[in-house]
Amino acid sequence: MGQESSDYARIQEAIGVVFLESGNVNEGAEHLKQAAQTYETLYEGDEELIQSKYQQFRSYYIDAGIVIGKHLRNAEPQQSLSGN
Repeated sequence: MGQESSDYARIQEAIGVVFLESGNVNEGAEHLKQAAQTYETLYEGDEELIQSKYQQFRSYYIDAGIVIGKHLRNAEPQQSLSGN
C-alpha cells in the first residue's frame, strides 16, 4: 500500500485519532499530518473536499480534548462537599 493511496490516508487518520484520544497528542498530530498530506495529493484541485477533511480533523482535536478531560476528571480524587 503506497503512501499516495486512500487506504494509507484512512489508516493514518484512524491511528491519529487513537493517539489523540489516548492523550498522545504529538503522535496523533504526526499521523494526522501524514493523512492530510496524502489527502491533499489525492484530492488535488478539489479545495472543497480538502477543506472538508481539515474540518473533520479539527473536530478530532475537539473530541479528543473532551475524552482527555473526562479521563482527567475521573482520575481526580473525589472530595466531599463538606471538605473532609
